[in-house]
Amino acid sequence: MTIQCCVCRRVRERGQWKEQAPAGNKMVSHTYCPTCLHHSLKAFKEEQALEGGLRTPA
Repeated sequence: MTIQCCVCRRVRERGQWKEQAPAGNKMVSHTYCPTCLHHSLKAFKEEQALEGGLRTPA
């Protein structure tokens, strides 16, 4: 199975993230590469800080 970043579309091979498209008809599972995860979490935290933190359901 091919593991692909859902943001930048890089592919993980043998523990390394590489700039390439997945090959052919292989099954693909999506996740975040470390770089995209860092940027996504940073953006999420900044957005939550602007909104005053996480809201709890009423």
